Amino acid sequence: GQRSFRECIDRELTKWRNETLPKAVLNTVESNAFADRLMEYLQVSTPENEPLFKALQPSRQQLQDALKSDFVQWCGAAVPRNFRAALHEGGSPQAKSAIEAAMKEVIQ
Repeated sequence: GQRSFRECIDRELTKWRNETLPKAVLNTVESNAFADRLMEYLQVSTPENEPLFKALQPSRQQLQDALKSDFVQWCGAAVPRNFRAALHEGGSPQAKSAIEAAMKEVIQ
Protein backbone atom coordinates (compact mmCIF):
# COMPACT_ATOMS: atom_id res chain seq x y z
CA GLY A 1 0.00 0.00 0.00
CA GLN A 2 1.06 3.46 0.92
CA ARG A 3 4.10 2.31 2.90
CA SER A 4 5.64 0.37 0.00
CA PHE A 5 4.97 3.34 -2.31
CA ARG A 6 6.74 5.66 0.13
CA GLU A 7 9.66 3.23 0.50
CA CYS A 8 9.96 3.01 -3.28
CA ILE A 9 9.98 6.83 -3.58
CA ASP A 10 12.53 7.15 -0.73
CA ARG A 11 14.75 4.51 -2.35
CA GLU A 12 14.62 6.28 -5.73
CA LEU A 13 15.31 9.70 -4.18
CA THR A 14 18.25 8.29 -2.23
CA LYS A 15 19.64 6.64 -5.36
CA TRP A 16 19.18 9.83 -7.34
CA ARG A 17 20.77 11.96 -4.61
CA ASN A 18 23.72 9.60 -4.04
CA GLU A 19 24.47 8.47 -7.61
CA THR A 20 22.78 10.39 -10.38
CA LEU A 21 22.98 13.95 -9.11
CA PRO A 22 26.72 13.89 -8.18
CA LYS A 23 27.57 12.42 -11.60
CA ALA A 24 25.53 15.07 -13.38
CA VAL A 25 27.12 17.87 -11.35
CA LEU A 26 30.62 16.50 -11.98
CA ASN A 27 30.00 16.17 -15.70
CA THR A 28 28.72 19.74 -15.82
CA VAL A 29 31.59 21.18 -13.78
CA GLU A 30 34.19 19.35 -15.86
CA SER A 31 32.75 20.55 -19.17
CA ASN A 32 34.42 23.22 -21.30
CA ALA A 33 31.19 25.21 -21.39
CA PHE A 34 31.16 25.48 -17.59
CA ALA A 35 34.84 26.47 -17.48
CA ASP A 36 34.27 29.11 -20.15
CA ARG A 37 31.26 30.57 -18.34
CA LEU A 38 33.09 30.56 -14.99
CA MET A 39 36.09 32.36 -16.48
CA GLU A 40 33.77 34.87 -18.14
CA TYR A 41 32.01 35.39 -14.80
CA LEU A 42 35.30 35.94 -12.98
CA GLN A 43 36.84 38.37 -15.46
CA VAL A 44 35.52 41.37 -13.56
CA SER A 45 34.69 41.62 -9.88
CA THR A 46 31.03 42.46 -9.29
CA PRO A 47 28.95 42.60 -6.09
CA GLU A 48 27.53 39.16 -6.97
CA ASN A 49 30.87 37.40 -7.45
CA GLU A 50 33.02 39.43 -5.04
CA PRO A 51 33.12 36.76 -2.26
CA LEU A 52 34.17 34.09 -4.77
CA PHE A 53 36.57 36.52 -6.43
CA LYS A 54 38.26 37.22 -3.07
CA ALA A 55 38.32 33.55 -2.06
CA LEU A 56 40.06 32.56 -5.30
CA GLN A 57 42.63 35.36 -5.16
CA PRO A 58 45.95 33.99 -3.91
CA SER A 59 47.65 35.62 -0.96
CA ARG A 60 51.00 37.38 -1.30
CA GLN A 61 52.68 34.44 0.48
CA GLN A 62 51.06 31.92 -1.89
CA LEU A 63 52.31 33.91 -4.89
CA GLN A 64 55.83 34.12 -3.46
CA ASP A 65 55.85 30.41 -2.67
CA ALA A 66 54.64 29.56 -6.18
CA LEU A 67 57.22 31.83 -7.81
CA LYS A 68 60.01 30.40 -5.66
CA SER A 69 58.93 26.87 -6.50
CA ASP A 70 58.76 27.67 -10.22
CA PHE A 71 62.16 29.36 -10.10
CA VAL A 72 63.75 26.37 -8.41
CA GLN A 73 62.07 23.96 -10.82
CA TRP A 74 62.86 25.90 -13.99
CA CYS A 75 66.25 27.32 -13.17
CA GLY A 76 67.48 25.55 -10.06
CA ALA A 77 69.76 23.06 -11.77
CA ALA A 78 71.03 25.13 -14.69
CA VAL A 79 71.72 28.45 -12.99
CA PRO A 80 74.09 27.25 -10.23
CA ARG A 81 76.05 25.17 -12.74
CA ASN A 82 76.40 28.10 -15.15
CA PHE A 83 77.26 30.60 -12.41
CA ARG A 84 79.87 28.28 -10.92
CA ALA A 85 81.47 27.79 -14.33
CA ALA A 86 81.56 31.54 -14.94
CA LEU A 87 82.94 32.28 -11.49
CA HIS A 88 85.64 29.63 -11.73
CA GLU A 89 86.78 31.17 -15.01
CA GLY A 90 87.50 34.58 -13.49
CA GLY A 91 84.93 35.82 -11.03
CA SER A 92 85.99 37.61 -7.89
CA PRO A 93 85.86 35.75 -4.56
CA GLN A 94 83.30 38.27 -3.23
CA ALA A 95 80.99 37.79 -6.20
CA LYS A 96 81.41 34.03 -6.01
CA SER A 97 80.53 34.00 -2.32
CA ALA A 98 77.51 36.31 -2.76
CA ILE A 99 76.07 34.33 -5.66
CA GLU A 100 76.54 30.96 -3.95
CA ALA A 101 74.85 32.30 -0.78
CA ALA A 102 71.93 33.66 -2.81
CA MET A 103 71.54 30.39 -4.69
CA LYS A 104 71.53 28.39 -1.47
CA GLU A 105 68.84 30.71 -0.07
CA VAL A 106 66.66 30.34 -3.18
CA ILE A 107 67.01 26.56 -3.34
CA GLN A 108 66.07 26.06 0.32
